[in-house]
Amino acid sequence: VPVCSVSIDRAFDVFALNYSHVGTIDLAVDETPAQHLTGPVMWWTWPGPRFRYATEPGESWDHRYVVFDGPRAARYQRSGLLPISANPYRRVTDPIRCLENWQNLAECIESGPGGIDYAVLALENLLLSLHGPGPHNPPTSRIPLEMYIDQLAQSVRDKPAHPWDFAAEAQRAHVSITHFRRCFRRRHGVPPQAFLRLSRVQLAARELRLTALPIKNIAARVGMHDIFYFTKQFRRQFGYPPASYRRIAGLTVQ
Repeated sequence: VPVCSVSIDRAFDVFALNYSHVGTIDLAVDETPAQHLTGPVMWWTWPGPRFRYATEPGESWDHRYVVFDGPRAARYQRSGLLPISANPYRRVTDPIRCLENWQNLAECIESGPGGIDYAVLALENLLLSLHGPGPHNPPTSRIPLEMYIDQLAQSVRDKPAHPWDFAAEAQRAHVSITHFRRCFRRRHGVPPQAFLRLSRVQLAARELRLTALPIKNIAARVGMHDIFYFTKQFRRQFGYPPASYRRIAGLTVQ
């Protein structure tokens, strides 16, 4: 589904694996708080719980999904290949390869009965990819620094208001802070602290467009409690102070 904006709130009687390459969704299982997910991300569902996922009004995501059931699917669940978790999602650190895997799965399914065995292998390959090291976790068996930094960058985008400590992140990655900053800049164009500021003002811009919250409240929500500093950084990024940006975006607060 190239432009998906459905709102799901239901229990399923089959298993499903989902992937969003771009876009955002809010995902919750039963009564747990919703997690705000930004693509590329995979999430999965299974029979029993009530799953809720949707995006903000006026927004969408591109949705790839595969539905499966039967004894083999039950074995996936029992063995943990399909993890049962209160947070059933996985950040994707290699989206190009992930897209290739999804395309391979689709081609196997579309080839008819003769491709089903290959489709099962393609599905299991996707399920295996759910079990790599997670973002913002110390890499117990040292994963490549580039992968760790990409996972961290995704976590910063998802939770920019968090009080990130990049010196601690460098320590978790087993490198010096100088090397960490250098590698982060090479991967994402700016040092980690600048990346954090950018993520915060981008989230603030979204809040300005979509909500009527006072500007000082938005600044606090994105982790920038000094309104003057927030305004300076926002103007630097967007060319306008927050109030002017909101008027231009078409939302005037009385």
